[in-house]
Amino acid sequence: MQGAKRGAKRKSEARSQEKKEEKTKERGQGTYQSGRLPIITMYERHRRVVKFIVCKRLSKELVAKIIDEHAVGEIGLYTDEYVIYRGLSRHRRVVFHRVVRHSKREFARGNVNG
Repeated sequence: MQGAKRGAKRKSEARSQEKKEEKTKERGQGTYQSGRLPIITMYERHRRVVKFIVCKRLSKELVAKIIDEHAVGEIGLYTDEYVIYRGLSRHRRVVFHRVVRHSKREFARGNVNG
C-alpha cells in the first residue's frame, strides 16, 4: 500500500514539474530560436492601418529603424518594460512613450484603445 502512495506522489510531483516548465516556456522575451518570434505591431489610428513586423533579432537600433521606415509623422509609443525600449522617447518622431509593467502584472494602462 505504501508503494502505491509513493508512486502516486511521484506522478503528482512529475505533473507539477511539467506545469512549471510549461509556464516557464510561456514567459520571457520571444526569440527567433525559441520559436516565439519578436513581433512589433504598429497601428495608425487615423487611417486604421495595422502593421506586424516580424523580427529575427530585436535590438534598440532595429526598433528605431522600424520607426523611421514605417511611422508617418509624430508617434505615441506604447511598449512593455523590455530594456531595449528605454531611451526611445528621445527618438525624433516619438512625442510620448508609455510603458506597461508586466512584472507588476500590468497589461494596459489608461485608455489605450481610443
